[in-house]
Amino acid sequence: MATDSSDVISAFTLRVLEMVIYCGVMPVLMLVGIVTNSLSCIVFYRLGLRGRINLCLLLLSLSDLIFLILQTSIRLTLVTLTSLHGRLGTSVWQHTVTKYHIVRKATLFLFMSNFLTTVAAVERLVSILSPLKARNSCSLKVVVVGIASVFILLVGYFIMNGFEFEVSCFYDMELSTVLYEIGSSSFYLAHAVFFDTLDNIVVVFGFPVLSLLLVTVCTVVIKHRLRSANSWRQEVTGSQSQGGMTMSKAEAKLHRMLVAVCCLHIVCVLPAILKDTLKFWPEFSLTSRFGNLFNTIVAVKDVAASVNCAFRFVFYVTQGSQFRGALLSLLGRRKSTSSQVAG
Repeated sequence: MATDSSDVISAFTLRVLEMVIYCGVMPVLMLVGIVTNSLSCIVFYRLGLRGRINLCLLLLSLSDLIFLILQTSIRLTLVTLTSLHGRLGTSVWQHTVTKYHIVRKATLFLFMSNFLTTVAAVERLVSILSPLKARNSCSLKVVVVGIASVFILLVGYFIMNGFEFEVSCFYDMELSTVLYEIGSSSFYLAHAVFFDTLDNIVVVFGFPVLSLLLVTVCTVVIKHRLRSANSWRQEVTGSQSQGGMTMSKAEAKLHRMLVAVCCLHIVCVLPAILKDTLKFWPEFSLTSRFGNLFNTIVAVKDVAASVNCAFRFVFYVTQGSQFRGALLSLLGRRKSTSSQVAG
């Protein structure tokens, strides 16, 4: 751990920050996310899964729900055990999460959440630019196969990633007990170049950055098309049903909803990109010179990811009229509607 004299953040400040975030803020976000994502899954299912966007958003809500539960439980357990039992608590936590691959399971669903957000953004962009091509080449079956394939690839990667580490035990004279520590496995050391390339460049850095770029580009283009369609509609009075740049009100609301969701995603992903970028500098790691600062960035990244997963529901309700109507119907405030697109 970095010393107070060499780090921007003191050890005491870091401990207080982690207690507030992992024992206060994130459990609240988890509870909010359980409610919002459960409602989202039910509503999207009731709206019907024949549309590509409804399926993507349902799977996105499910991934967010699982990630929030796993991530918050992992961090809350670590902070609690460390606060109560010090190094022994940290040791037990490291042994448990490594043995049962708990951290990798949480990261798997975070990756799926990012991927599904990207898929939804790209799907809407293609639907706007070339509706016929989107209908013919991007069928529901193609989307399902693509999502399932990526999920299987990510599962395979995280299974393989588990072979990089091994848990060893040693007797600590100061505590007079056996402690566990995580180290690199012999399998990893024999294939270090391959694993480092795959982890640091392709998965940890390349995948999130590519996802962020795609979502950003799609958001900008969709926003531009919405603005152009709105301007065209204002110029041509009484021609809402004509061709050209016009789009239906339902489509416009759906696009606005996805733009809002994508903007939230972009903001909340930036801390993770910053954390992954800093890992390329030796001074920034969990135990290096700026270890306290790095751990602070990790905490901010965790909060941002939880906010992203918990509060997409707000934009579904405020921007999506069909979603709002189906939600009111679910809560007994409105008569049920037939299968529709979420917007």
